[in-house]
Amino acid sequence: LSLSLSLHLFLFLMMLVLVLLLFCQAVCAAWPSFPWFNVSKSFEERAALLVEAMTVEERMGQLDTDFAKAAPAIERLMVQSYDWRNNVLHGLVDNGVCTMLPQATGMAATFSRTMLQSAGLIMAVEQRAKFNSKATNLTAAIPMNYGLNVWGPNINLVVKPRWGRAQETFGECPYLSGQLGAAVVQGLQGNHPRYYALMATAKHFDGYNVDREPPRLSYDPNVTKTDLLQTYFRAFEQAISEAAVQSIMCSYNGLNGYPMCMSPMLQSVLRERFNFTGFICSDSGAISFMVSYFKRFNTTEDAAAAALAAGVDLNSGSAYLSLPKAYAAKKITDSQINQAAQRLMVARMRLGMFDPPEMNPFHNISQDEIHSAKHRAMALEIARQGIVLLKNHHNTLPLKGPEHIAVVGPNANDTLALVGNYYGCQYLHGPLLPECNFVVPLTGIANISLARGGRVSYARGCDIESTDTSGFAEALHIASEADVVVAVMGLQNCVSGSSALNCEGEGHDRDSVMLPGVQGELLLELAKLNKTVILLLINGGPVTLPSDVLNSVAAIVEGWYGGEVGEQAAAEVLFGDVVPSGRLPFSVVQTDADIPSYLGTGLADGPGRTYRYMTRPVQFSFGFGLSYTTFMYSELSIAPVTLSPTTKSATVCVSVQNTGSVPGDEVVQFYANWQVQDRFSGNASVPLTSLVAFNRTGVLQPGATAKVCQPLLTKNLMLVNPDGAYGLQVGSYVLQAGGRSPKAMVPAPPGLAPLLSTTFDVK
Repeated sequence: LSLSLSLHLFLFLMMLVLVLLLFCQAVCAAWPSFPWFNVSKSFEERAALLVEAMTVEERMGQLDTDFAKAAPAIERLMVQSYDWRNNVLHGLVDNGVCTMLPQATGMAATFSRTMLQSAGLIMAVEQRAKFNSKATNLTAAIPMNYGLNVWGPNINLVVKPRWGRAQETFGECPYLSGQLGAAVVQGLQGNHPRYYALMATAKHFDGYNVDREPPRLSYDPNVTKTDLLQTYFRAFEQAISEAAVQSIMCSYNGLNGYPMCMSPMLQSVLRERFNFTGFICSDSGAISFMVSYFKRFNTTEDAAAAALAAGVDLNSGSAYLSLPKAYAAKKITDSQINQAAQRLMVARMRLGMFDPPEMNPFHNISQDEIHSAKHRAMALEIARQGIVLLKNHHNTLPLKGPEHIAVVGPNANDTLALVGNYYGCQYLHGPLLPECNFVVPLTGIANISLARGGRVSYARGCDIESTDTSGFAEALHIASEADVVVAVMGLQNCVSGSSALNCEGEGHDRDSVMLPGVQGELLLELAKLNKTVILLLINGGPVTLPSDVLNSVAAIVEGWYGGEVGEQAAAEVLFGDVVPSGRLPFSVVQTDADIPSYLGTGLADGPGRTYRYMTRPVQFSFGFGLSYTTFMYSELSIAPVTLSPTTKSATVCVSVQNTGSVPGDEVVQFYANWQVQDRFSGNASVPLTSLVAFNRTGVLQPGATAKVCQPLLTKNLMLVNPDGAYGLQVGSYVLQAGGRSPKAMVPAPPGLAPLLSTTFDVK
């Protein structure tokens, strides 16, 4: 019996070994033996081997991706077809159900790196899940909008308040935009030591701030070295140095005589000054526009050759389909082609496309993660932290007790008013999908009011831009019977074919920064009823209120294009379930007369662009936002107090106490400026002040104090001196701290404490 058992055990073990050997052979046979699939080699070595194995025609074919044509498969080398084109902004775009976050300006208003990194992570997880659903095997074609190289974030600056794409950005401050842009990049790309979850694309390099055509696609301003170094370049430098962004998109416009997708700055600034090592892609059609709009070239092959020579590795559009003609005519070299192809193959390898799936943890992300309850809850929290209280006369807010609320206005019950530009929850410009469950302001207000025993009435009242006042009567009627009026007004995102003058969107700049149409007129009529009128603004870019309208409303809440649940957050603020803590990421000027020339780019152009250079008071300042509680600042310090021109960083600290009666979260802001008498001598253009550090206290209970310390990186103080040298300038500096920027507002909000100030020196 013992011998029989031993024999059976032996046979069983032999069978097991045989099965394992067969399994191993099957796996080894299934995994390609090409050297570019060898995981023991570096990505750079593998990419070089792969490109070497391609024909020159195959290499050129990998450099182009278009709406209708992906980079083609190379079956003999087991390279899958791959469409690189995927947009992200405040959620995924054009590929179905996803979590729709507040528009970028609404996220920027959080002044929170943590919230922006969480936003990036949500997009990374959901895009990976969609990619995984398509990448079912090694050679599966990856269609448009399902790839892993995503085009975002937009880190251009709002130097022109009427710019249609202001809504896509993180505001007007180069430091804030760079910090929040870097946080989104970190969330998108992840922190795995070998693989990226996605590869982010910081766009649009650089100086993009005009969307009216003409001159959008042929705009070529001259920008000074001072403005480029001190302002325009800075967000891109931070995305590279602090987040290792893997891709940068060159923009439609030109700068200083060169369309950006053939600009020497791609090499001299991105690669040499900022040490960028990723790949550069063109904006869609930008290379072709060098022929059709810029009139720089007569043929597309010449434009493609110029772009490739300048360092554009990937073309979005069809221009690089002309590369074979350029190659045949000896207008491009093998070295240029190989360099671009290798950068693109390294990118795909770093995303795990040439490694066994079991090596890549992102391969396990399933579609169950898309639009999950966890992601929707995070979208709500981001929205809560971004709601900005701009006015609260006699503590009108939060609303008290069960009341009859009249909700009026064109944005109160319009789902499309919530999504902004580049939105998801649809397929390539199709209708919004019902699964996304958007909460419009009317629903958010009604849900809370009814739960507290109140009543809600609704009338649209007017459109956003038309001069039709026929809806006034109904709005005034319901308002006359109510205790409180909530007017939900603002702007609208441009839809295809729109003739509106003051919608905002890609390809369309507003004619005016003022609240459009007869919305202001309706607000004035509502105020005549002697009712409490609260204005909830829904918009992306800055909106200025006429002074009589500003004075007629009791409270103003900036609700942004809130995405799925942003207006639920706004309703929570109205009722006091959430204490507002958001801050404006841009200035709101008093009138259009306070905006410099439309086509100018100089920051110091009179009367100044952005809070750093504006010489006139504003209606609402950059960094401004009220709370339902109050905060007191004390003990501002900087260490060391004396720096040298080579000092890399200092530490700034301030103590913040909640002196009010409810818990609250304060956004602490540090500003600095170089004390010189002549700010515009020679090459110099010295900002009046600049944000140099910021953070949130976290929720402070009444009476509690937090000491907030932040690093002050001296690169954020660097300026161009009168002789043209860029660096940390010798002299005296003023450091200020508070809950807003130092910019004066008219009328000044009551009760604002002055910012704390101290000085430090660079010797």
